[in-house]
Amino acid sequence: MREGQPRHSESPGQNIEKEKKRASLNELFSEAKDKIIDGVFFLLSKTDPHIVAHEKRIKKSEKIGKMAGDFFEKLIPESLHKPDKRYRHPPREDVFNDIYRTRLILREAVAAGSRQFYQAAEQAVLKPEMQTEESQGRLFEKESGDYTTQFIVKSFNQDGGENIIKEEVLNSLKPGDFSIPSSDLIVANPTNGFKIDLGQLLPKDFKFEPPEMSKIEEKKNPLTGKVKRKVLPVDLRTYQGTKNAPDNFYALMGAKIVGYGDLTKKGGFLSLFHEIAHAWQEAHHDNFARSEFEEFQKTVSSCLLDISIGKELLAEEEINQEKFEEVLLKPNIDKLKELGVEFDLESFENSEREPKEGEFKIADAAFQEKFYIIKSEHLTELIGNYAREERDAWAHAIRVLRFVKKQGMDLEPELKSIKDIREMIDHSLGTYQDYLDEIVDSNEEVRRFVRRKKEKE
Repeated sequence: MREGQPRHSESPGQNIEKEKKRASLNELFSEAKDKIIDGVFFLLSKTDPHIVAHEKRIKKSEKIGKMAGDFFEKLIPESLHKPDKRYRHPPREDVFNDIYRTRLILREAVAAGSRQFYQAAEQAVLKPEMQTEESQGRLFEKESGDYTTQFIVKSFNQDGGENIIKEEVLNSLKPGDFSIPSSDLIVANPTNGFKIDLGQLLPKDFKFEPPEMSKIEEKKNPLTGKVKRKVLPVDLRTYQGTKNAPDNFYALMGAKIVGYGDLTKKGGFLSLFHEIAHAWQEAHHDNFARSEFEEFQKTVSSCLLDISIGKELLAEEEINQEKFEEVLLKPNIDKLKELGVEFDLESFENSEREPKEGEFKIADAAFQEKFYIIKSEHLTELIGNYAREERDAWAHAIRVLRFVKKQGMDLEPELKSIKDIREMIDHSLGTYQDYLDEIVDSNEEVRRFVRRKKEKE
């Protein structure tokens, strides 16, 4: 080309071809780099003792939760109160994504090409020593129409040991109307790196309810004795966590809820496992023994209250004998017979006298100051089932706690002996006995929660 002669410019087609070649080379280089990084990380994941140990801890943690849940289920056929329906729990899925998350972080560290950066990342995600300080967490909120979704994570140290209790609390709030709280409970041992997601121990559809996040307003009708209940909304901003919460552990079968109190104190997890055992009983029984007993008391006392009111109206000549028998007496007698209940029409209201052989004195469910005298073999059976059910739940809780401890998770470090456990259980069974003594009195030898019988005042 002669000097001064203009250069021939490249055609658009030639530029496009060059860009394609350049992009193709970049893509090949990127793929080659990814393969090298994947190869290096694969080698590290199989040979780095820290990575290998970390993944073993996570897999063992998931296995502990799965086995503990399975153990709860397997204990049901061994119960004193035998199951009456078949229940099969769906396969338990892996609950921790730590392995995936860890591999992702470390792969990025390898890609950075800095040994110092990789070592720092490895130290951060692989060390078995986890968070050891308590944390009240930060509240997250998202509004959608009239509803607010709230979420917070709180961590607490357990008394007498090294476990960290983590609550992941979710609350669906409709201000001025209602709230639906639930929580995930994870317990971690910062020394050996094991942890357990307690949700794996629950039957299908059950969930945990955090303490003091469910408030009920009760209004009693002074005439009928009926109680109207209303669920009140609770804002997650007021939630202080499991630590120092009231000692209130419960299982609500209809709502499929297991509620808990203070898990940081001695006996907290034993109480929680006792309620989880009740949840498993519900899964394997058509009717919960305590619920059957309370429903029996409610129905019987309601029938007898109707008859008692009818007798008063008859005495005051507000109704005649025919109407009394047709409307109030016969229908309630028929219902009581279906329940296996007999009573003396003339003396069933005489609560001053002590029950004779074969008789029970049973409190009115609506008016606790009223008592009725009845005969019922079925009530003896109900009380026996109720007592067996409670004893089963404590026995299952103890066995699962011991099983978990053998796997490396001691959830009750301050319950060091059989005596410690027995004292706690006897106290709890004693409260059930007090409750029973307030409702039912009998000279019959029925199965009781504890051997003692409440002294008469």
